[in-house]
Amino acid sequence: CLPFNVARAYDEAKGIDTPKIWTAQRDQQMWEALQG
Repeated sequence: CLPFNVARAYDEAKGIDTPKIWTAQRDQQMWEALQG
């Protein structure tokens, strides 16, 4: 839940009217990046 909240807050802070949708694919990519 935290990555979604952080990503959403970042998009909103940048002034994006429609933040990116958090998908299972995006979640998997984030975990792969964190695992190195």
